Amino acid sequence: MGTLLAQCLNCVVAPNGVALGALSEIRVGSAEFVRTMSKTGFVAQEVTVSAEMKARIDDGSVLQQNRLDQQQLLKLIHGLPARGSILVRWHRKNTGNLSAQTDESDRIWEYLAGAMAEKESGIQMAAGFEVWE
Repeated sequence: MGTLLAQCLNCVVAPNGVALGALSEIRVGSAEFVRTMSKTGFVAQEVTVSAEMKARIDDGSVLQQNRLDQQQLLKLIHGLPARGSILVRWHRKNTGNLSAQTDESDRIWEYLAGAMAEKESGIQMAAGFEVWE
């Protein structure tokens, strides 16, 4: 999953450039996208975002909500986007940038895949519903 996006980033990110992305733990394919980026030649590092900043994103205060009424704000923010999301910085492998060589791809993948599995395990199917594989 995410092969097309990874290929696009591979084409547009400069050799010493950086790509930033917010990945949701409940978005199908987020974990696989991290693996795809790694296979494409990128090193992933999580960027720490404080709980306070995530709360400010979710309540809209970072958008200067005094300019927006509640209806306008709800059009911009759907599903509390910061809750359950992580910010990831990607660098190309072997660029000589030492900070780019600390690859957290596996740890990020494990976190996202585990979070998705946990959410899926809580799904209650309707009586009589059968999963076909």
